[in-house]
Amino acid sequence: MTKPIIILLVVMALILSTWGEVTWSQEKKVFKLGTSPWIAWSPIHVAEAKGFWSEQGIEVNLVSFPSSIEITDAVSNELIDLGFDMLGTVAGLISENIDVVILAETNWSHGGDKIVAKKDLDYPALKGSPIGVFFDKPSILYFLNRYLAQKGVSVSDFRIVEMRTGAMADLFIADRLKVIVSFNPAASRAQTEGNGEIVATSATYEGCMPEGLIILRKNLERITAEDLGKILNGWVKAVKWCAEESNRKEFVEILNNSSFLGSSALSEEALLEMMRDVKIHSADVMLERNRDQGGLYDFLNDLREFLRTNGLLHKDFHPEDIFENDIIVSVLENR
Repeated sequence: MTKPIIILLVVMALILSTWGEVTWSQEKKVFKLGTSPWIAWSPIHVAEAKGFWSEQGIEVNLVSFPSSIEITDAVSNELIDLGFDMLGTVAGLISENIDVVILAETNWSHGGDKIVAKKDLDYPALKGSPIGVFFDKPSILYFLNRYLAQKGVSVSDFRIVEMRTGAMADLFIADRLKVIVSFNPAASRAQTEGNGEIVATSATYEGCMPEGLIILRKNLERITAEDLGKILNGWVKAVKWCAEESNRKEFVEILNNSSFLGSSALSEEALLEMMRDVKIHSADVMLERNRDQGGLYDFLNDLREFLRTNGLLHKDFHPEDIFENDIIVSVLENR
């Protein structure tokens, strides 16, 4: 082979190599984000609809699941990159040797989760009996224990049974369960048809059920901080957009076309009623909750003490072990 031909081949190889690198770097990165039909997480549908992620050069595919149970399973089995969940659930996953961490607190349930009980119960006399919950994880048990402690008992005094909300309401109506932790519409059905009363909600103990983004530690190491920052920045921009009164009509359309797609169209009044059951953090509140030694740190310490006291701390942790807040704090401080 002559020297000119060799030089030509080398040049062509370099051109092809460079072209490949350019094509790869310009290709939009795609991330899978798990969610469920829960009004508190609706800003992600706004971020998608308004292009808050695509304008940053990333694509976020929203994967909808029926409930937190499926989201948690999808995160744990690497079917999605990250997902929304109740943040107390992370402590339960760690006890199952699933190395998951909290990326950010975005909101908390504020009335959406409800404890329904039969009237005039003697709680100490009920020790050993079952209590139904829609998710047998520390996030729900912590909330339930806040109520039970006022009655002189604790979670560890009962048998906790996880089941679907519809089946749980049926058993409550049939008087086979005296206390359940559920949400509407099943909670209301249990109340009205089962001679029950809503004795507490997540608003009764404000901040008792923080929610936000969770991610496997291996994904936290695989996905760059810059890209995770873009995902979080899209959320922050969407929350601000949602809060503007002039966007109300379009917000309702996005909710019906995305967040609750597949359901009958909900009126603006119905959607606003759902919004009253949650508190989505403004950027300032989000910064306070996510900062070092902030509100989420206090919650995680309280959660740890609850688990320890009730013999449920199967694998110890400290807030800094399971909460990686550098990215969200950076996004909020530089917004």
